[in-house]
Amino acid sequence: DEQVDALDKIRWLPDVFAALQKLTAAGYRLVMVTNQDGLGTASFPQQNFDLPQNFVVDTLASQGLHFDAVCICPHKTVDACSCRKPKLGLVQEYLDRSSIDFASSVMIGDRETDMAFARNLGVRGLRVQKAGSAQETWPAIVTELLARRASYERSTKETSITIAID
Repeated sequence: DEQVDALDKIRWLPDVFAALQKLTAAGYRLVMVTNQDGLGTASFPQQNFDLPQNFVVDTLASQGLHFDAVCICPHKTVDACSCRKPKLGLVQEYLDRSSIDFASSVMIGDRETDMAFARNLGVRGLRVQKAGSAQETWPAIVTELLARRASYERSTKETSITIAID
């Protein structure tokens, strides 16, 4: 139902803690951006969200993982608000007060709206799914983001050389 309103709906993907620890150790900062359809309504009261949300944030914090910001859109798609991903209204204040290297930033998400949000933000988007799926797993994302790559091209009258190192 796309509502995080109970602890039994939370499932950690394999290797997520180790992956996020490696990424933060490499200098990445974490920002949570989430759509929570109808949060605060009779069908999705705030208190039903607070327990699982606090559990997620506290569990990550217990692993040394802290968020610079937690941005939550409570609106439904039909509300046509300016803050629901993939729109940027939800993160505009964070963007205004933070120094962000967009070329080195990445949005990691599990839905197409997350990838659209990444495009709208002007950052790279990586989609994470369960291990064994056709999509990226957390270890693959770490490998991709922490890879050291370089390329060099040189042309002379006699030769043209291209070197790419991964």
